[in-house]
Amino acid sequence: MNVSILKIVAVLFVACNPLQKNSQMKAAQELSGNYEVYSLYKKAVIGKKPTMSFDFNTKQISGNAACNGFGGAFSQTNDQLTFGPFRATKMYCSEPIMQTEKTFFKALSETKYVTNKDAELLFLDAQKNILLQAKKVTE
Repeated sequence: MNVSILKIVAVLFVACNPLQKNSQMKAAQELSGNYEVYSLYKKAVIGKKPTMSFDFNTKQISGNAACNGFGGAFSQTNDQLTFGPFRATKMYCSEPIMQTEKTFFKALSETKYVTNKDAELLFLDAQKNILLQAKKVTE
């Protein structure tokens, strides 16, 4: 019987853990805002840089992928970040810009983790390799 009570207490602690909720709120506050991508797969973005904006009230990301506007859903739990399907406009730009856009979407699709350090976001894959780096910009 004591084991059952301990299990119930453990479940309640995990479900109501204010430290976990505070951690998730802090992660959301650190990620919210507008960013400009300056590096994809550890290579500097030359020319037009992708931008993105996170809205935690709607759990939506939007921005410009270098040529086309885009938007979609995201989900974040602590440092884990995943994106839902994206929608995007269908304009055509010069080949270097289109390649940046393709690489940007590839990096987002491979993202599993995000870290925030000094107003800079690092998007990481499952092995914690850097896929994308972005700096926070003023609105």
